Amino acid sequence: MTRLLCALCVGLSVVSVTTASAALDPARLADAIRPVENWHGLDGRHGERGPYQITRGVWSMHMPGTPFAAARQEGPGRACALKHIAWLARQLKAAGWPDNAHTIALAYNAGLTAVLTGKVPLESYDYALRVENLYLLGAAMAPRIPSVCTTDERPLLPLAAAVSRVCLPSTDHRANRPIFLIP
Repeated sequence: MTRLLCALCVGLSVVSVTTASAALDPARLADAIRPVENWHGLDGRHGERGPYQITRGVWSMHMPGTPFAAARQEGPGRACALKHIAWLARQLKAAGWPDNAHTIALAYNAGLTAVLTGKVPLESYDYALRVENLYLLGAAMAPRIPSVCTTDERPLLPLAAAVSRVCLPSTDHRANRPIFLIP
């Protein structure tokens, strides 16, 4: 009986992931990528810029004629990220790879060539899992997530307007207070 239930749960998980990949929402995926990139106003160690950590090569491919400095702004950075997500989805699909949130996030972090050649760094798998979890959370859990922030907590960027408020704990750790955490 336990094996049957486990097989059923795995089957349902595969169906839900497959369904989610069939109707991939690039805007929601960009919303899931942004908090995982964890931008604090500084360029990345490899020159990535802005809240979506866009590299110079990606910027020049999708935003020709626009200065790379604009990647630090939310609007242009998001526009470039959305174009790159769509491009990655097309490239992965053409190569026979699934164009789901996990695979696109993996390619977004490690690079398309690394994914296609199987030379993905281990930390990129962790990145892709976190992005996929946020993407799926925005789709499946949003109606059931209560707002638990209080005034002394710092709200994060809402994920595709699906999560009303997601918070990190403040320095005041009072007992018996519910806090919803997203890594």
